[in-house]
Amino acid sequence: MSKKAKLITIITSAVVAVALIVLAICLVVANNNREKTQTSIMTCSTNPSIQFVLNGNDKVMRVVALNNDGKALELNASFVGLKAEDAAELFVKLSTESGKIQVNTTGTTVTISFSGLKEDYSKLKDKAVSKVNSYFDEKGIIAGAIGNVESLKESLLKLKSTASDVETKTEQELMKQYQKVADAVSKIVPNEMENFYKKYDEFYAQYLKAKKDYEDGLTYWQEFMKSLPEGYTEEKCKSAIDSLAKSWTSAQELFKKNVAGLAPTVESLQQAFNTLRNDFAKLITEYKAELEKHQTEFANNKAEIKQKIADFRASLNK
Repeated sequence: MSKKAKLITIITSAVVAVALIVLAICLVVANNNREKTQTSIMTCSTNPSIQFVLNGNDKVMRVVALNNDGKALELNASFVGLKAEDAAELFVKLSTESGKIQVNTTGTTVTISFSGLKEDYSKLKDKAVSKVNSYFDEKGIIAGAIGNVESLKESLLKLKSTASDVETKTEQELMKQYQKVADAVSKIVPNEMENFYKKYDEFYAQYLKAKKDYEDGLTYWQEFMKSLPEGYTEEKCKSAIDSLAKSWTSAQELFKKNVAGLAPTVESLQQAFNTLRNDFAKLITEYKAELEKHQTEFANNKAEIKQKIADFRASLNK
């Protein structure tokens, strides 16, 4: 092989190696992005109802209960990180073990719905339904699951979101709004959820009104500035716009504050439980120490009594 041919071979090999490295890096970056991107929502419903937010790799990123039984499952299971079909299987497993799905129940008992930013959910839907039905077959349960694809609007409304605000939104906007509502409802203690949904809608309606007032006012003053009547200056208009912006900022902060104060959070409940558990553990330790003390005293007394009996018997033999 000539020097020129060798040089071309070396350069070609180097280019291919660099291309492979770049491709590998791109794949890693793309996978990391998929892991962090909230892409889909899977809703599993029987009596417990739960929504699972999935990333681009169809793994569970977060869990949002839709009712009290769903919240009970959420608090007693680890769904995050599971593939969608495995999360669906765990959902029916726990629902069955808690008596929500009866062994001799006939007919469809579980509905698995998908929505989100993917163009095609057919394969994911079939995998989840198949996994659940395999579980039923394995356990001898006369039941079944069906799957469907719904709009993001339908998934969002299951969180009790205000319907009037979702009609004209894009899929991307609906996903963002889903996250906003889910953030508010996902940490609510079960017996407070219905009241929370009602009050949330009231506060959200106030929020939407404040937003509309701001947008309408902003449009008015922007148009007004285009042809200022005598006696008006741009400074006055800008001052009015600044005042609108401050009112809108205050409305947003008030909404956050109202929602945050609606109900005790799961964290506060968990904290109270941990305090109770620690107090109980402390009592157990104290009781064990007391018991060990009495056991030691009993053992010493037992040895002393034995000795006295032995001494008494020895005196009889003298």
